[in-house]
Formats: sequence, structure tokens, C-alpha cells
Amino acid sequence: MRRLPIYILIANSNELNEQSIDSIRIWIQNEISKFLKNPFTLEFVEICIISFNHEINLHVPLTNIIDFEFPKINIYNSSELNFKETISYLNKKIEGNNKDIGIVYWIVNEIVFNKLLETNIREALLKLKSIGSIVLQINDLMNFSFSDFCQWHASSFVGDTFHNFIEDMYKKNLNNIIAV
Repeated sequence: MRRLPIYILIANSNELNEQSIDSIRIWIQNEISKFLKNPFTLEFVEICIISFNHEINLHVPLTNIIDFEFPKINIYNSSELNFKETISYLNKKIEGNNKDIGIVYWIVNEIVFNKLLETNIREALLKLKSIGSIVLQINDLMNFSFSDFCQWHASSFVGDTFHNFIEDMYKKNLNNIIAV
């Protein structure tokens, strides 16, 4: 069966606060409510949440959206971020195969994102190709909808291509998507 695993990586450092966690929770709940309106997505959308700082925490293993509950995420007073180790950890946890399409999204603020840019993110992200044929890096929480991606994913059964999806997202000014 075809599936769409969504891996959400949260950079959990001292720049993150309770309000940020609440925003993430609300955004994910809104996305899930959109999925639940489409019975087809109930069959193939799964979500995993991992936070990382000086250590990596698997909060929710890959879980069907029907059973998903947002976890309690503690905020750590740490500025150390182990992004490459998180990617390696994620690669070990993957339950899919190369026929799956994977979305990987990390939630960071600008300060944290700049720290990540100092590392070779693209090299680390290329390792994620082992989870699926397509991996997306999405840099803006408020301007991307996983449910839009699922609409494309569902229609891809009848001949649409990934390229068409990316073009459509750019037309919507969602140029915060990077295909790895």
C-alpha cells in the first residue's frame, strides 16, 4: 500500500518557547483536521515527531493520523543542535521503502536556521533519500499545507507528476520548498 510518511523535526533549543510549541501544536492539529475530511488520506498519511538539541527525542513514532496525539515537548536550555545526528537517527528509524514519498519538515526559528546553515544541511538531507523517492525541506510553517501535498499525492495515481506539484506550489508563492 502506498503511504505518505511525514517526519517533523523540531529544533528544541533555548530559542524555542511555550508559545512556539503551542503554535506548532495548533498548526499540526489544523493540518490533521484537513486530512480527516478526506477519507482517502486516512489510509496513507502517517506522522512522526522528533525533537533535537544536544540529544534526540522520538516523541511520536510513525503513527497514522487517526491515532495521532500531539506530545508534551519540554523546552531545553541548550543552544547545541545535532542536526546531522538527527538525520542519521531518522534514517535508522525509517520504516518505508523507496516507493514511498517522504516529507521531512523541521521547525526552527531564524536564529536556529542560521546555525543549521553553518553545517552542511544539504549533505545530511541527501541521506534522507533512503526513505523515499522525494524528500521536501519546507522552511515556512505558515505557508505550507501538508494537505495540499496530499492532494497532489492522491492525484499522482492518475498521472500527475512531482514536477507539476512543485510548479503549482511556486504559483501559490510557496517558494519556501526545496526538493532534495
